[in-house]
Amino acid sequence: MATVAVEPSVPAGPATSRRVSTPPWRRLLFLLVLLVTAFGPQMLATGRAITEGSTTAYLLVVPLLGILMAVGGSGMPRGVIDNESDWIVAGLIACGGLLAISLLSHRMPTLTAFWRIDQVAVVLFLYASSILIFSARHVLRNSAAWIFVVLCAPVVPFLLLTAKLGGPPTGAVAVASALGSVAVFWSDRTARRALRALAAGVNFALALGVDYLMTGQDLALRVAVAAGLIPVLSTAVLRWSARLNAGRPVVYAPPGRPQRRVWAFPVLFAVALGLLLTSLPLRPSPAVPDVRSDWTTAAGLQPTATLDFITRFAGPGATLTRYRLPASTGEHAVAIDVITAPNLARLRDYDDAIWYPTTVPVDYHAVNLPGPVAVAARTMHTNADRTATNQDDHWHALTWLWRTTEAYQRVTVVASQTEGQREPPLPQALTLRNSLIEPLLWVFRQQPDAPGEVTPEVRDTADSVAAQIVGLATAT
Repeated sequence: MATVAVEPSVPAGPATSRRVSTPPWRRLLFLLVLLVTAFGPQMLATGRAITEGSTTAYLLVVPLLGILMAVGGSGMPRGVIDNESDWIVAGLIACGGLLAISLLSHRMPTLTAFWRIDQVAVVLFLYASSILIFSARHVLRNSAAWIFVVLCAPVVPFLLLTAKLGGPPTGAVAVASALGSVAVFWSDRTARRALRALAAGVNFALALGVDYLMTGQDLALRVAVAAGLIPVLSTAVLRWSARLNAGRPVVYAPPGRPQRRVWAFPVLFAVALGLLLTSLPLRPSPAVPDVRSDWTTAAGLQPTATLDFITRFAGPGATLTRYRLPASTGEHAVAIDVITAPNLARLRDYDDAIWYPTTVPVDYHAVNLPGPVAVAARTMHTNADRTATNQDDHWHALTWLWRTTEAYQRVTVVASQTEGQREPPLPQALTLRNSLIEPLLWVFRQQPDAPGEVTPEVRDTADSVAAQIVGLATAT
């Protein structure tokens, strides 16, 4: 008796229409739409700062470098793609990561603002969305690229490395070129490790050489060429060399096309809209008022110290000068520290930096200074109630930005909380220790977070000096 092969029946109707499989390029386009929808205003603000000369211009090329690394590890994943597991993994990463960032930002708002931890949230959202669009197995194959992007999201390590290399613009381009060389090394994992190391080294040398020829150009353009264009060309040469050494064609498999339920894409877009609404309205940068250039002379301020380290942070032409008043301010000594720089964006890179020594984390609080012109200022202070020894320097400060005809200035009025005309501490260079390690160690100790109170005498002294300076500088 003949055996008849019966083909399995295929469900028809609604059961087969609930899943869709779209080409990779459409999924990439949808991922870009999600990213712009959720974080468009933040991305626009970052781009504006970069075009204005911010030291963080490396952020311009980080997405490109991440793509180069991801392409080098692309291919069909092994195993079965589990749609339900992808939703669970993406939800845990997105919800857990965003919750941790929110809690840390609430506990240490100034430190997290300085580090730009909000950019880590962008990467986490992109990572979770990629899992849902391409599957967890595809995303995990490119773990090196994701780790690279996450480490590049906080800006402080880049700023500190740039300062170690002499400051912007040359130091910034050198660090960005090093990041580009890392991307080149990981851009083709089919090539031999020695060949990849050689390509990364040649890329770094070539990037520095080209940048030397571009001296005098805008920092954003120099970074785009040295850390963007050069790595792309180096990756192309590396892949060509890998094919020659292999003796046979090397196939770079495109990502697969896992099926997704139809409602998955509207849900992701709704989440992106929710993130956009929760971030609005964005806090605009306060306007920078114009003041007279000779305000220090008009106020009778006398320079007592010049700190050269500021050029490694704010760039060439920047100065940091400490002034003192010609007359006594009573029981509490007061000093005026002025950072002068030709570029506003590079000054704003350090808006949330704490330049003064402190044993516990301190935070900025917005205040308004009285005067004929509105000046948006911020105040901060150490907690004198936590004094451990008589040698502890506790201070109260008011700081603001304004513009003279020649440059931009950050003015800080610092008052000592110690009686007896003890000089307030001098500003100090930023390091990884005082910008991350010490504040985090304090948080991990689970110490009480009371900011402490500043005595009325100290506060009134600082307010009086600040009002006097603002009045003289803004007088017409």
